[in-house]
Amino acid sequence: MEEKRLECTPMFRQNYSTGYFEAGQVECTNDDSFEDIVYIRLQRGDQDTTMFFRPDEASCIAWMLSGVIKQGLLQGYMEHVQTKTSQQEGLPTDQEGQD
Repeated sequence: MEEKRLECTPMFRQNYSTGYFEAGQVECTNDDSFEDIVYIRLQRGDQDTTMFFRPDEASCIAWMLSGVIKQGLLQGYMEHVQTKTSQQEGLPTDQEGQD
């Protein structure tokens, strides 16, 4: 069985001090049945990981991560509002009650 020959075309790259994230399109030059057309490459230190996805898989991952981020932001916002409300009403905040 012939090894798949993949051509990755980077479209986005975000550099960090310890590595980078890169995403783009992938084409298999010798296998028309290859369905994964999106890739993401994560490089941190000496570890390099490349993952290939179909468009529906990539969309699902992006959707899930955005939900996690949104939930975290909402949770932080709600904690901020609760603290501000407690301070305005003269009630102890969660942080003050732990001392």
